[in-house]
Amino acid sequence: MGHNIINAIDIRPDKVVCLISHELEIVNEGTFLQLVGHGIENFPLDCSDPLLLSDIELKNYIISAVKKAEIESGHKVQNAYINIFDKNKSVYIDDLVDIENDKINENDINSFFNKNEFKSLYTDEFQPLHSFPISFRIDSSKSVSDPIGISARKLKTKWHIIISDNKRIQKLSNIFQSINISINQFIANFYSTSLSVLNDMETSTGAITLDIGKTKTFISYT
Repeated sequence: MGHNIINAIDIRPDKVVCLISHELEIVNEGTFLQLVGHGIENFPLDCSDPLLLSDIELKNYIISAVKKAEIESGHKVQNAYINIFDKNKSVYIDDLVDIENDKINENDINSFFNKNEFKSLYTDEFQPLHSFPISFRIDSSKSVSDPIGISARKLKTKWHIIISDNKRIQKLSNIFQSINISINQFIANFYSTSLSVLNDMETSTGAITLDIGKTKTFISYT
């Protein structure tokens, strides 16, 4: 049995939450997450968007939540996944690839990331956080769940891309750099909520997730 440390910092409208977990790998049973420490620091009651606080103010709230989690767990937070709320948008793009009667492989699907349609999502205002292929269509007619290995002339993939506000990302990047915490990845709050509460069947068949907070409620469709 072995374990890795996974840290997550959730910056919500009303508070900062820092979670420290062990990733446990148990023979014949799989992988599990065990929470070993948490820290919560509430924002002022009149605060509806903590990203509007000054860098120093927001940094102090984050430091306080992190220290509480470190004391409880006995681990130092050196890197973390950062959960961010609001100013996230969904974009849907259809990508058509010529296969020329060859078998479809992962490179055919991922070629989307080299195209202008994807690169153009990086703007002064927004940048992509997550990208998901949500449907595949073979030769403009047959819909399949997994096209890998299928011979076809053309592959049409519908992509769901979540983009986020550049200014908010840059503000958080600067703050975490100043407190020596490396950012593993920014994660949109509604995506992380769906991952934590939905099982594989619910994700594949589709579900609505409601994240009810103190000042805001977020709804997402999976």
